[in-house]
Amino acid sequence: MNILENYLNIKKRIETLNNKTNLIVVSKGQILDKIKIILNTGHIHFGENRVQEALLKWSDYLSNNANIQLHLIGGLQSNKAKQAFQIFNYIHSLDSEKLAKTFSNLESNGQKKIKYFIQVGIPTLSAAVCAMLLVLFIALLAQANSLAKIPRPVKMINQPGPGATSATTPTKVTNPPINPTITRLTIGVINLSYS
Repeated sequence: MNILENYLNIKKRIETLNNKTNLIVVSKGQILDKIKIILNTGHIHFGENRVQEALLKWSDYLSNNANIQLHLIGGLQSNKAKQAFQIFNYIHSLDSEKLAKTFSNLESNGQKKIKYFIQVGIPTLSAAVCAMLLVLFIALLAQANSLAKIPRPVKMINQPGPGATSATTPTKVTNPPINPTITRLTIGVINLSYS
């Protein structure tokens, strides 16, 4: 199966389950010419895990295609936050207070607004307890940093701990009471990629 067939097959399966879901094509490690077959279908969400690679690959293309939405799907070191802020529309790895403050400062300069996924890994707790802890974390983070709003969407990863038999079933919590700007909290992760 070639890249285009694989992409169309995955997209069709996802749309059958939920037509409001955005498929993120993981394009890390691929040259732009190889990705263009998917770009030509009108797809706009792409995931990268290296800031420098994304800057080299996408900067010129984005200057003529502002509708492309880039997602940073890997970990982020705070010394690369400013570069990540320049190119990405979504940060899937907001996992420290230092990064939250850096992005808050960048956004307060009025350059642009991006969306964040707060990542919390708690290996042995249930999905409900993890969801409550995440809401508490968001409230504390907002209070500590005087952030009026935490952008949406927010995702949490609940990983099974030692002795667990299986991963927690994805759970959806809507409109947590702490912050009205959060409209969706998803527990669980689905990773899709092509080869």
